[in-house]
Amino acid sequence: MEGDSNSPATEPDFPVASGEFPVDLYITKRPIHFGPSYLTVTDFNGDPVFTVHHKFRSKTRLLLDSSKNPILSIHENGLLCEAFRVIDGEKRDKIFSVKRSEFSRFKTELEVFIEPENIYGNYKIDNIGDDTIYYDNQGEEICDLVVKGSPYRRSCSVYRGCSIVAQMCPLHRLRRIVVGRFKFRLTLFPGVDQALILALIVIFLK
Repeated sequence: MEGDSNSPATEPDFPVASGEFPVDLYITKRPIHFGPSYLTVTDFNGDPVFTVHHKFRSKTRLLLDSSKNPILSIHENGLLCEAFRVIDGEKRDKIFSVKRSEFSRFKTELEVFIEPENIYGNYKIDNIGDDTIYYDNQGEEICDLVVKGSPYRRSCSVYRGCSIVAQMCPLHRLRRIVVGRFKFRLTLFPGVDQALILALIVIFLK
């Protein structure tokens, strides 16, 4: 029955980069004191895709979809960060955890461990997107993804094994940065979950 409080919660649909070509998203980052929506993500046409909310002095950041619905909650505890799925405004199961193996303004490395809820053989399945994505994982202590780059330069690459699945860089024109350090491009290669990668970028830029 419509409006029944006992009806099952609706899980959010997370966009996944699909097709044969990379997808570019454009990130704008503002200082926290300008308001809670300090980071916005748009597509090539300027349409909103994601927004990140972060209250001043809070250790929790919320990833919102294009309709402003929370879909991921990112929690920071020292060098460890954890991301949880949000359904109907409530924090649910943990999606992944991140350890900072190296951390400075000019060189940062993150090790990403996706929760082993569904493992078949040597492959771990991540279901936070519309498509099933496979992550090669040979053991508990081997991370699923690695993020390497420089937060100061707003540049990084996300690796799955030896393959690059996403890259972030400042916007350039004729070899010059044209929009400063507050706007940059995120390139997602086919088959990668946009929400997962953006959550990693949020942690990386901390």
